[in-house]
Amino acid sequence: REIAERELIDTMVRHQASHDMLNGLPNRVLFHDRLHVAIQRANRHHGRFALACIDIDGFKHVNDTHGHAAGDALLQEIAARLPLQLRANDTVARLGGDEFALILEDIDDPQLALQLCQKLCATLGEPYTLCIGGSAVEVSIGASIGIAPDLPHEHPDADEQLIHAADHAMYHAKKSTRNSVTVAPLKPKAQ
Repeated sequence: REIAERELIDTMVRHQASHDMLNGLPNRVLFHDRLHVAIQRANRHHGRFALACIDIDGFKHVNDTHGHAAGDALLQEIAARLPLQLRANDTVARLGGDEFALILEDIDDPQLALQLCQKLCATLGEPYTLCIGGSAVEVSIGASIGIAPDLPHEHPDADEQLIHAADHAMYHAKKSTRNSVTVAPLKPKAQ
């Protein structure tokens, strides 16, 4: 019985170290691990994937207007909506604050990633009803999403290059129209 309890505690500790405490999504540590695996898999199988960075438009307003409890409830609702539009082999992670990241596996065409992320924008832009202190609060937000289509290569910091490209595309979406998706420029695939 003690061994089973210890194993359960060990499992819980491992989960807490790799998942966001607020919403249960993979955290930054697990995200980087899965991104590294996705790069290796893509290189090994000559496949492609896409990385998407998401920043929530209007999150600060919700937090400032309705308090941190509303912000936390909103992050939990966003975390519940994101996986509904994705496939089982994709990864959704919360990097911190109101920033999320997606690893979209087996994406050979950047247009597929764009279409998927446009659907996510629409889904995330639908109104939320949050229960705060026994009261229902309705809020609306948007999402700015930047996509970096992976073009596998053996560069030692490929993961950081992909994150930078997706992040840059996300800021471009945020500056242009908000609640939109931008794809980072495509680079030729290394053979």
